[in-house]
Amino acid sequence: MVSRPLWYISPVPKKPTARLGPIPFFGSYQRGLVFRSGNPLDDVWRRVERLGTIDSLEKVAKAKGHDPDKARVGALRIRQAVEFRRLARLSSPVTKPLLLYYSALNLVRGLMLAFTGDFGHQSHGLRFESGDSLLACKAAVTKRGTFRRFIESLHVDLTKIEKREFSLADVLASLVDMIEDYPLLNAGLSSIVPLSVEGYENGETNLRFFLSDMGPEEFGAKWKGMFPWLESKCELADDPFCLKVTERLGTFESVSKFCDLHFLPSNDSQDDPIWFDERADLRRPIEVTQRGAYLLGLFILSNVSRYEPEFLDVGFSSPTDLGFVIATFLEKAERYFPQLILGLPDNRPVYFR
Repeated sequence: MVSRPLWYISPVPKKPTARLGPIPFFGSYQRGLVFRSGNPLDDVWRRVERLGTIDSLEKVAKAKGHDPDKARVGALRIRQAVEFRRLARLSSPVTKPLLLYYSALNLVRGLMLAFTGDFGHQSHGLRFESGDSLLACKAAVTKRGTFRRFIESLHVDLTKIEKREFSLADVLASLVDMIEDYPLLNAGLSSIVPLSVEGYENGETNLRFFLSDMGPEEFGAKWKGMFPWLESKCELADDPFCLKVTERLGTFESVSKFCDLHFLPSNDSQDDPIWFDERADLRRPIEVTQRGAYLLGLFILSNVSRYEPEFLDVGFSSPTDLGFVIATFLEKAERYFPQLILGLPDNRPVYFR
């Protein structure tokens, strides 16, 4: 029996027709490099070490037209990233966020020296702002620094994040990997919505959304406000919770490109065509990509670890839902953030399965 996530709801079956319909595509529409692994966590970090050699970074720098001499400094940064991660494995939850953040920061800086030629100003590029609770603690993007340069290198429109403050709750709500555990925080619905992509050869493409807080009629009335970026590309279909792509895609490759352009993939290589989108009616879309969201979350928690560890102690001194969710986020960040970074040099996703 195939194991399904907790949010998964079997699609409503279509009524049978007498004639043979269009031939459906099979598969997830994910494109990328898949590594077979018996231990994805350790193997993803082995790949980080492999990328972080001077020789590998020199190749990246030359391919991007940057100074290959920076590869030596970049390799040192990535070596620090690996060592910080190893220390984090031995640390308690009140210290681990600080070590994981510096691991992530040095990984980004090391690769950017080869990938973009620089990592911006030596500052973090973020400013911490304390809140009245752990989830209310925030990070604001500053005018210069590594985070800003990193987000710019991912082709994010900087005007969309200027003068914005991102709370830890905002970050956790925007991560695909946290969709199952975010509801434990009682902080509202996750911004992320799963959807099934149903494509047909030389036929239509349907998007079936999995929503638990409304019925089909309400979805039909509100979908444009929930997903405004799809308004010019889709129309309401006859089936419940379903949109039809107005463009006739018709090929597996076209459907795959459409998904890459408009939706968020799972960070695991999978067989089902399940993708994710971010609801605009629940909170303002975070805009900084999944890579940026992980770095934001680690930055916030690292500052809590340094300056207000009592917030972490409340969650971890005894078993609580908050402690469970934060521990899950740290595990996901350790596992998936380096995987997301590994996909940057060749501009294609990397998966470990």
